[in-house]
Amino acid sequence: MNIALRRVGIATVVLIVVLIGQLTYLQVIDADNLANNPKNVRAALRDANRARGPIVTADGEVVARSERIHDNTEFDYQRQYPLGSLFSQVAGYQSFVFGNTGVEKTYNDQLIGRDAELQLKNIEDIGSDTTGTVVLSMTAAAQRTAAEALGSQHGSVVLLDVQSGAVVAMYSNPSYDPNPLTGHDSKAVQQYFRQLTSDPSKPDLARAYRERYPPGSTFKVITATSAIEKGVATPDTEFPVRSELPLPQSNNTIQNFGGESCGGTLFESFTESCNTPFARLGLELGNDFVSAMGQFGIGDAPPLDAAPGAVGSIGPLESEFDNNDPEFALAGIGQGQVAVTPLEMALAAARREGDPRRQRQPRAPHRSRRPGVEDGHRPRDRAGRQRHDAVRRQERYRDRRADPGRDRRGQDRHSAGRRRRAPARVVRRIRSRGGPPLRRRRDRGARRQLRERGNRWKGRGSDRETHAGSRARQVGCRSANGGRQ
Repeated sequence: MNIALRRVGIATVVLIVVLIGQLTYLQVIDADNLANNPKNVRAALRDANRARGPIVTADGEVVARSERIHDNTEFDYQRQYPLGSLFSQVAGYQSFVFGNTGVEKTYNDQLIGRDAELQLKNIEDIGSDTTGTVVLSMTAAAQRTAAEALGSQHGSVVLLDVQSGAVVAMYSNPSYDPNPLTGHDSKAVQQYFRQLTSDPSKPDLARAYRERYPPGSTFKVITATSAIEKGVATPDTEFPVRSELPLPQSNNTIQNFGGESCGGTLFESFTESCNTPFARLGLELGNDFVSAMGQFGIGDAPPLDAAPGAVGSIGPLESEFDNNDPEFALAGIGQGQVAVTPLEMALAAARREGDPRRQRQPRAPHRSRRPGVEDGHRPRDRAGRQRHDAVRRQERYRDRRADPGRDRRGQDRHSAGRRRRAPARVVRRIRSRGGPPLRRRRDRGARRQLRERGNRWKGRGSDRETHAGSRARQVGCRSANGGRQ
């Protein structure tokens, strides 16, 4: 009897341990996968049945907002996109049937008010529905200009801030209207989605960062920079004037555009976009060309804060040079195995243009001449030292803003190894309830508390009393003088 009870007890303990382990795995280890599973309708219901914060452009136009509706369903809110197809490939959409995409997915917690930092900074509003406002780095004016420039042509336009990597405009044509995808009629939503996916022009494809293309002559910027940095050529290196270049390990040749003859220095060849000099540079670089392209991000995906993110670019592999020389010649003119996204080429140009080693040092247009500040030595008197330190701090701050490639110690971040890859961002900041930036509200309240505490310690009353007394004195002066001073 004791043996049987012992076996039952051991089996019970084992089952309890297995149950605890399974619950721990589901609720802790695999919690994120379950929460983000597209088949998990509870997460979609939780987010779709409440108001979300708006998405606005840098110049103040609303890209997305939640509106209360009465459509005889269990939902109280529906997402609306006033600008339609203009921002659909970046902002994405919120769909009860197909989930979220774009900025709507990346910043879902901030828009819904579930972000921990957002809740902490709005702790005084605890218990209320606090949502965040996502402010894009893009402007509606620049986006409309890009759309108008493309017209009916298929293509993409990407405009970046070369210093920060912020996306100012990113538009692809054709595009689509995301509003039908936010409806609560699942059959209508699915029918519209099938129309989008079956359209041969692929309007739902964000070509700017989700489709690869041969870069062509735009890649010559990377080829020329790689050759100069690797010491293979200089801007004054001479190339023979020819119409075609025979390829090794092959009977084929690379010809110039239209079969014309061109050559000269590297600078002249770059100006004329001559193919044969750059194909030759691709051969001379050899395996070093792969690492040089990697410094411009060729071979990996650029970081982008719009789900599902950007696809990676591709190029020849380092091990292929000995057996496939023609591919490196074709890579020199942006053809062959090289395929990149428009966003990747824009980032490559921004890295080339934003490299601090190639920029002139900015000059301060207005700088006051004070003894001891401009002369380089620190004054002995206290007021002079304070003035000296304040000016130095302003100068260091201005230098860091003008030259983000340098850290606080003045060292060049780009000076060694791979170039620092700045992420491409479409969101500038998160605001609370459409008001000022979150940190500003907390700092203002903290300053008020400090002032009131100091006033009470000095026996002058609270800050509100001091303000009221100052206001009363102003009113008294106006009454005494018979008008406003």
